[in-house]
Amino acid sequence: MPSEVVPESPGKEYITKWSTFDKAKAHAMLDAIGLTKKDRDGYRVRTDNGERLRIQIDVVQTLDPTWPQQVEMVIQQWRAVGIAADMKLLERSLFSIRRQNDQHQMVLFSNSGSESLFLFPVLALPIDPSASLTGSAWAQWFVSDGRTGMKPGDPHMLRILDLMRAAGGLPEAQRNATAQEIWRIVAEQKWQIGLVGQAPGSQGSRIVSNRLENIPGRICISQHCRPPWSARPEQWFFH
Repeated sequence: MPSEVVPESPGKEYITKWSTFDKAKAHAMLDAIGLTKKDRDGYRVRTDNGERLRIQIDVVQTLDPTWPQQVEMVIQQWRAVGIAADMKLLERSLFSIRRQNDQHQMVLFSNSGSESLFLFPVLALPIDPSASLTGSAWAQWFVSDGRTGMKPGDPHMLRILDLMRAAGGLPEAQRNATAQEIWRIVAEQKWQIGLVGQAPGSQGSRIVSNRLENIPGRICISQHCRPPWSARPEQWFFH
């Protein structure tokens, strides 16, 4: 979710929406979808065979050294509402193949760049089959104008894709309003679960030696700017 300072932001209330742990509400929501039974260890069981419901979370090996630890924290926290999860650490090319073939259940990945929604939307919305985290088949349907892939059955997702397709060429004010509507839907539907928002640890920190010269006073740190290359490092030098 983009910061409030970004014109595309839907507002402060959406930045923290669904971010508070409400154990009673979580239990009620899981009960409402039929996961009412638990095994002897307190984990919820599947409705089709009575076995423990397990969710696998795929993680890219070495891409970010903290990701496995983050997933382990999620696994521990989900136990409080009876959800069992397992982490699977994968080499990046295998991770990408599984994701492109929609063979994953859940993945942990960064979402840096989508604060500029129309410049780098691929990590937030299924519009690029090669990079989508929320459904490559949906992305194939989007880019092919329905000739291949799978049409989303969720009307909210269809609304988002329609908005994305219509946004090209709009004046700035209308484009920002369109992005705000997209983000409101994304926040409400929660296809992705945010862990840490607007953290400086990825692309947001800049440490420079006093001996380094010819560097810009400020640089863009978003994904679509591809830092540090947008600061022309081939022209830096030490004195």
